[in-house]
Amino acid sequence: MSLQINCAETLAHSEITELLENVFIVKGTYKAQYGDDIWQFSRNMVILRENDELSIINSIRLNESGLKALENLGTVKNVIKLGSAHGIDDAFYVGNYGAKYWMLAHDEHEGGLRPNEVLSKTNTPSDIISVYELNTKNKPEALLLLKVHGGVLVSCDSIKNWDVVDAFFSTESGEKMSQYGMIKSLDIDLNWVKNLEIPALDYKNLLKVEFKHFVPGHGTVILNEAYPKIEDAILTAFPH
Repeated sequence: MSLQINCAETLAHSEITELLENVFIVKGTYKAQYGDDIWQFSRNMVILRENDELSIINSIRLNESGLKALENLGTVKNVIKLGSAHGIDDAFYVGNYGAKYWMLAHDEHEGGLRPNEVLSKTNTPSDIISVYELNTKNKPEALLLLKVHGGVLVSCDSIKNWDVVDAFFSTESGEKMSQYGMIKSLDIDLNWVKNLEIPALDYKNLLKVEFKHFVPGHGTVILNEAYPKIEDAILTAFPH
């Protein structure tokens, strides 16, 4: 299948790693220009396998060996866009694998790629995927719950976990982001929350969701102990 949308280049990334049975992760690179500066930092892609069908969340374009490993896992059936600032590599998978594209209502792909399905609480690619959408002013954002292994929570930008500067940062970006206080565990960026006008209650209500594990769009995975750590982060960010 050929898609007439320019696809982003392949950047450095890890091998596909199985976090939990049928739940895989790739850590990779994001590079962008903000103002006069080039920023480079890490991001995560999740691959969920059901039988031989794969759903890709927070996509990262893989190199040739990575694509072979992906194809060995199964057939790419779904690509899921969770937030307005993500999606740069979605067109590659939709175009090359004919995958169904899922996007939140009122979201847009920067290259003009249109969704096949609107992602919502009542419409998801699978019975083991549920959506927790945040109420934003103009930039849609959600988290996913994978209802396996006691619950795997997957974020986009709403909760990051850059507890270290990893190998996919540039030296300059790592230093700047450390200086700006962006390298810290379970970061809820209150300026970002304010800009999107997300109610504090949306974060507090996330604590009604049952989960054990957390895969952030950016940063370090937390296995088994995610709920109490995220609970503490949310109650610290929104004490009232």
